[in-house]
Amino acid sequence: MKVGWTFILIVFSLSQVVTISLDSQGYFVKDGKRFIPVGLNYWAGSAGVEMWAKWPATEIQYDLDVLKSIGFNSIRFFLRWQDFEPQLGVYNNTMFDRLTQMLSWCKSRGIVTNVSVFVGWMSGGTFWPSWKANRNLFNDETMIQRSVAFAEKVSLAVAPFFDNLLALEYGNEMDVLGDTHNIPVKDIVNWCSKIYTAFKSANSQILVITGTDHNTVVGDTGWNLNQLPTDIFSIHGYPVPTWNPIGFDGLTDPLAQTLLPYYTKAIRAFSPVMVQEFGTITTGGKTQQDSYLRQILPSCWSAGGNGFLYWDMRDITTFTYPYNTAGMETLLGLLNTDNSVKPGLEYYVQFARNISQFSPPMKSLDATSKVGLYWPAHYYRRDDLNNPGNDPRRISANMIISYYLLQSLDYEVEIIRGDLPLNSSLSTLVINSVFLTLPELQAIAEWVNAGGHLVWHGPSSSSWNALTNQLVGAAPADFRANIPSTITLFSQTWTFNVFMSDIPIQYELSTAQLIASDDRQIPIVWKNNYGKGVVLVAMPAVEDSIVQVANNRKVRDNWKYWFSGVLS
Repeated sequence: MKVGWTFILIVFSLSQVVTISLDSQGYFVKDGKRFIPVGLNYWAGSAGVEMWAKWPATEIQYDLDVLKSIGFNSIRFFLRWQDFEPQLGVYNNTMFDRLTQMLSWCKSRGIVTNVSVFVGWMSGGTFWPSWKANRNLFNDETMIQRSVAFAEKVSLAVAPFFDNLLALEYGNEMDVLGDTHNIPVKDIVNWCSKIYTAFKSANSQILVITGTDHNTVVGDTGWNLNQLPTDIFSIHGYPVPTWNPIGFDGLTDPLAQTLLPYYTKAIRAFSPVMVQEFGTITTGGKTQQDSYLRQILPSCWSAGGNGFLYWDMRDITTFTYPYNTAGMETLLGLLNTDNSVKPGLEYYVQFARNISQFSPPMKSLDATSKVGLYWPAHYYRRDDLNNPGNDPRRISANMIISYYLLQSLDYEVEIIRGDLPLNSSLSTLVINSVFLTLPELQAIAEWVNAGGHLVWHGPSSSSWNALTNQLVGAAPADFRANIPSTITLFSQTWTFNVFMSDIPIQYELSTAQLIASDDRQIPIVWKNNYGKGVVLVAMPAVEDSIVQVANNRKVRDNWKYWFSGVLS
């Protein structure tokens, strides 16, 4: 009986520990005050992913001292499941002892911890316990059971350190894992739901973060922003053109400097969001790196990011797998061996030291300076029979270029979710050549009728109906040859190379006023009054045409005059 009561008291005590929490605006709170995590992702430089097995304890403690002395307050580190459960159902207690040491060292230094739990993907390598074999993590019953058990085991292990725990994390960039491909989205959601509950088994107040990267925005990975159980979404993003859905011209290109803030803004429309991984990837260009960091960090804060962790602290000096094949991953450290910050990266330290003085982003009270970008209700294609044709990669490229050009005109840009009621306080909405369902069209028409101003690029004939005829004041009359259209408008010449479904539609205007037509006499731009509001329509898929030239700074930037014209 005495032992039983002791167990009950321990569990009760753990459940009463006050943890780091989120306030009503999605920012962290610690000790009753707003807390902004700023810090580093971490593997010991001498060991890399083999850190738990090699356990260079002196090196780790030294690094923690350095991290704290620089002015950082947070660290993210990673558990390799194969180290902690080398045989199915058999834990390596030495590894859990080392986890306790790590948490203790961090707590004694006032460094809060983000623990990434299921690390199957890291630095270009794949890591799983050998007993996983070919089982799928998300829908194999054995893997689900072991996942839940491991999550509960980790939850208990971190329990004594709840007051210094920022979050438990599903795992590093699990949205890119092969196991997520070709399985139902519901299997991913179900696995996350079970792990979410398991993470909170030792204390319901613990926060859960996804560990996902920008593919939750630009990809169709099954890790959908509107479905996953989580307290915080993460964003990881890097300025490599082929890793993003749109081209750009280097770190100093303002478009490259828009990507991570856009991803942050997009995710913030669904959830609190932490900038959990960022960096420059190349670390040899002082001017380029400085330019990039000076722009993205304040912009991500303005977009709603609630914390920042650089990738990573140290260069990796071992050349075991995966570093033997991914050498680039060894050179991404913030610090040199003498603990000086690498040239060009100093701004992050300055930003981290000053961020506690920043006020949360405030939205403008001037409605004329706000523009909404429409995020369709059916954004993800996978397993959604109601998706009328939207593809996340294409739509994200279109929204990024619009976001970039509108911001260059000093508009405050918001992401407007099509699965939520349209806010009557929004005065201007831009639809970036997306496919709409009837309920979405009805909601948009109601909003325009009440006085909204709609700029609609690339309406689709495939989802056209009688309400569309009324809203835009025109009806489809013919399918024309898919060749570019050129018009003169706003004192410039514009050429459009892309049309919805690759078909230029000739519309017959009824109540609408023609603004511009091409040399084939196809109406390209027109305006229609609808109720108390107005709709300006451009028949081509405007953003798709701009995306084609996105890596040409001069040609791309000229398109801001298009947006200036249609919004005026």
